[in-house]
Amino acid sequence: MAKYRGRRSVYARPSQQDQWSQRAPGGYSSRRRGRPLPLWSKGSIVVGVTLALVAAFLTRAFLQHGDWTDGMLAVALAAGLLAIVTLLVGITRALAGRRGRSTVLQTLILMVSLLTIAVGSFAAAPLLHRAQAENAQRQGQWAEAAAEFALGGEHAPNAPGIAGALVAWGEHELAQKRYANAADKLVAVATTYAESGHSIVTLAWRDLYRVYSAWIQTNADDVTYGGDGGALAAFQQYLADPACDAGCQTQMPLVLAQAHFRYGQQLMAGQQYAEAKAQFEDVMSQYASSVYASQARAAAASAYLALGKQQITAHNCSGAVESYRTLVARYSGTPEAATARTALHAPQPVSGTFSGLPTNPAPTVALSLHVDVSGFLFSDDYTATPDASGAFTLPGVAQGNYNLSTRRDVNNNVSYTYYHDSKGNLFTVHVGPLCPVQLGTIAFKA
Repeated sequence: MAKYRGRRSVYARPSQQDQWSQRAPGGYSSRRRGRPLPLWSKGSIVVGVTLALVAAFLTRAFLQHGDWTDGMLAVALAAGLLAIVTLLVGITRALAGRRGRSTVLQTLILMVSLLTIAVGSFAAAPLLHRAQAENAQRQGQWAEAAAEFALGGEHAPNAPGIAGALVAWGEHELAQKRYANAADKLVAVATTYAESGHSIVTLAWRDLYRVYSAWIQTNADDVTYGGDGGALAAFQQYLADPACDAGCQTQMPLVLAQAHFRYGQQLMAGQQYAEAKAQFEDVMSQYASSVYASQARAAAASAYLALGKQQITAHNCSGAVESYRTLVARYSGTPEAATARTALHAPQPVSGTFSGLPTNPAPTVALSLHVDVSGFLFSDDYTATPDASGAFTLPGVAQGNYNLSTRRDVNNNVSYTYYHDSKGNLFTVHVGPLCPVQLGTIAFKA
């Protein structure tokens, strides 16, 4: 029998040298270099990245007093920076020999996720303005709401979000009886944002009617009557509104008469007499049957008299004469008309200055109603002696036309001099109503 010969195994145990050749420096196997991170470590990275992004949003939006959009832009920036950090860490691990497929894949997933968050946050940031505006409006923060709607792209005259916030704000101020603040918000809707939608603009006008109706009853001095959004405009607008029923239509003339009258009083207090008399005359002509008509007549007379005095001060003599004559004609029987009538017929002073005037003896200046030049006859109705500078004043000269002359006693002889104007005619001085006459500088003739 043949002796059994066992087959020699093809597997040979590696030598000690071969075993060491498969180990990395330091005694670790090369296969351990590609080992993926443990699950808890991966979870920590995800949680850390999430917390970093949340912290970026909260820090910018709240601690640094930004808005939600600012917070999202901060998230976009933080996500972009973290994506760069992730890329650098991945490159470092690869250079260190950690090139396992799962490691590379996880790094790419994290980078793509962060870049997606960055791009998405940047794109979504502007959309948050409206969301934040609506949230602010629900909380009664109307100034913030209006500002966020504006940042979201709304602008005059078509801005329904801003208009809605302002109307809500105005209604709140009205409820608190802060009428000036309420009117300010509602007027902006009715004028600046007048194309923001029929319903919201109509609501603003209706609220303005409520504001001004209550405000006027307080007898406040700061009610806004004129202008596109003033009380008069609001009342006229409401008069044409279907919400103004039959009772409203009946009551509105009295409301308008009161508004015109109060506006006139306000203008009088501000020395805007021309505008004031116009308001009083509107009451008299348009609302003659109202209880304010008689008050408006007395107030208009006062306005005309004050206007005339103002015009005299401003050297607008022709305007003053017109105001006083209108006062006398339209408002006879009032004390103001009597004052104006007297003033229209009152004498006026005449002043001037002679240049080159001799002083020893000084001449006498005269105004004469009647002059006979050929016979050197002068009526000398008003006379005065100039001072050393040549200035003279003849007070209380009755209205009329006078000729100017001078006379001077020299060696017991009286020397008369009469003067001509630039056209060669006798120098005529016209004294009219209300205003003093200033002749200016006249060259003396010996």
